[in-house]
Amino acid sequence: MRLDDINGANEKAVRFFNKNRQYYLAQEGLLEIPGFPIAYWLSEKTIKLFQSKKLLKYGKASEEVKTGNNEEFIRNWFEVCLKKIMFDINSVNYKWVPYHKGGEFRKWYGNLDWVINWEKDGKEIKSAENSGFQGRSMYFKGVISWSKVTSRGISIRYLPTNVLFDSGSPSFKSNSDIEYYVMGFLNSVVSYYFLKSINPTLNLQVGNVESLPFIYTEKKDKSIVKLVEACLEISKADWDSFETSWDFKVHPLVEFRQAASRIAEAFANWQAEAERRFQTLKANEEELNRIFIGLYGLEDELTPGVEDKDVTVRRADVLRDVKSFLSYAVGLMFGRYSLDEEGLVFAGGEFDLGRYETFVPDADNVIPIADEMYFEDDIVSRFVDILKIVFGDEHLEDNLDFIADTLTRRANETSRQRIRRYFLKEFYKDHLQIYQKRPIYWLFDSGKQDGFKALVYLHRYEPGLAARVRTDYLHAQQRKYEEEIERMDILLESDVSKQEKTRARKNKEKLQKQLLECQSYDQIIAHVANQKPDLDLDDGVKVNYAKFQNIEIPQGEGKKPLKGNVLAKI
Repeated sequence: MRLDDINGANEKAVRFFNKNRQYYLAQEGLLEIPGFPIAYWLSEKTIKLFQSKKLLKYGKASEEVKTGNNEEFIRNWFEVCLKKIMFDINSVNYKWVPYHKGGEFRKWYGNLDWVINWEKDGKEIKSAENSGFQGRSMYFKGVISWSKVTSRGISIRYLPTNVLFDSGSPSFKSNSDIEYYVMGFLNSVVSYYFLKSINPTLNLQVGNVESLPFIYTEKKDKSIVKLVEACLEISKADWDSFETSWDFKVHPLVEFRQAASRIAEAFANWQAEAERRFQTLKANEEELNRIFIGLYGLEDELTPGVEDKDVTVRRADVLRDVKSFLSYAVGLMFGRYSLDEEGLVFAGGEFDLGRYETFVPDADNVIPIADEMYFEDDIVSRFVDILKIVFGDEHLEDNLDFIADTLTRRANETSRQRIRRYFLKEFYKDHLQIYQKRPIYWLFDSGKQDGFKALVYLHRYEPGLAARVRTDYLHAQQRKYEEEIERMDILLESDVSKQEKTRARKNKEKLQKQLLECQSYDQIIAHVANQKPDLDLDDGVKVNYAKFQNIEIPQGEGKKPLKGNVLAKI
């Protein structure tokens, strides 16, 4: 009796004598199933299907590179210099190669987050202890891959010819150029149905996939391949719509805008496109299910429907997309992106301001963030400039309101105040989440009082940057506080209302705390500025970031050392 898929003891008891859940099977039938699992619930027709040719007859599945030390040999692709990554299989001078490590449940394309040190054909890895290399004949061939450990079933993704894969993402290469056909089968309900029988834990080993019964027919080849190509195109377009893809070109709210338009309209256009992708992909997957159910004669066992939760492209989400637009704007401020060119314009190498005409990025690689507009290149003023350029002046206030309302305003909070609060309090937390705690924008942060904050771009770092942040921005911020404190003192001594004096007193207390925090922070950042730390992007964010953290400065005999961080904690 099969009660595995019934939740709750009471419901199991009710169903215990349900005739539809009772099975009678000659035990020798189970010998037809690879691994001989006690899959007693399978129909006689299903068991006979296991007598068909196995997928192994049509190609090979394998794990690939095991580094033995991922910390040393693997990076997120956005940590290192872009020019050192082999995006073209014909590249000669490179150190890093795109590397697939499995990842979340996602079909067709994506989860391309990593690069591996493959300089001199992986020489360093090959000499490392506990490293391993399997499936050498599949290296750089263009394969289909899945996540070895999964809780939701198999999700096959295509890996281009410049991508290697590891032991956590076994892959398959056909011996007759039928990858897309196989991909369609493995992403169908039919393969999942078989895999649940072979391995109910769905820790998908190479042998599990190779032993699947596989029916290939030229009659259906073209229609299956056409559907798979469409699924792959949609999934790649979705993946590339977000800045964590190395093929990201432009933010959707910019791509789908109209001249002198409102952001709300751009979002509606993007929402319609995202929904079209979602529904088209769902329909294509259901058609593939229908074809394979028919090929295997499993109409009585399976249905072709796909639940929305299993469609792995993203629908529009106004909060996520507004926040990602703010992140894109920061990229424009630093020159990572340009309004004159698509894609990543600068991520390492020689920085050239000549590539930016429509919007010129920050010249000194420092964007201050404060609770008031103390600097000309203040992050909110730069963001407003970008809005004007991209969407025009006519609807500027409407667009600021749309963004602020999406972020959720406090009572009596202006749109600019809400956007400022987001950059001051929330942006960096979101950035760390998106970039897997390997940030590309680094936040100089004095502490809880928000006395001083400034963003810099990792790929534009140079050894004198900390000194410039200190002298040109931190010290200027301190002088601003001193001036504001003097102004509050004048207000407190003047003939103003009691309410105004109360407000002035609170502001003065806040400013004094911020000034005191800045003065303490000045000692910490001075220590690092004097050292002029150099960075090697190949070492990754974790190693480089640590050079600015856990600073200790002696305070004289009998006193505890001053401890602090230059950058916000990760």
